[in-house]
Amino acid sequence: MKAYKVKNLVNGNFAIIFAENGSKARSYAFTYTDYFDGYDYCELCAYRIPTIDKYYKKVKKRCLGKIKMTVWQL
Repeated sequence: MKAYKVKNLVNGNFAIIFAENGSKARSYAFTYTDYFDGYDYCELCAYRIPTIDKYYKKVKKRCLGKIKMTVWQL
């Protein structure tokens, strides 16, 4: 997993997301965070931040119905 800074190009809000690639980071940020409510998916831009990759730690997996989510901890 790699660290990405997903930034809204309109107002500058950003979130740090761990994902496999930039498009998944944008998708996770748009779907699971409240920072980007009311904005368009195309207004998000993902930038790679390799210096904080070392803080990624896989904790455990949860099963919520048919959706399997992995919980991450910093």
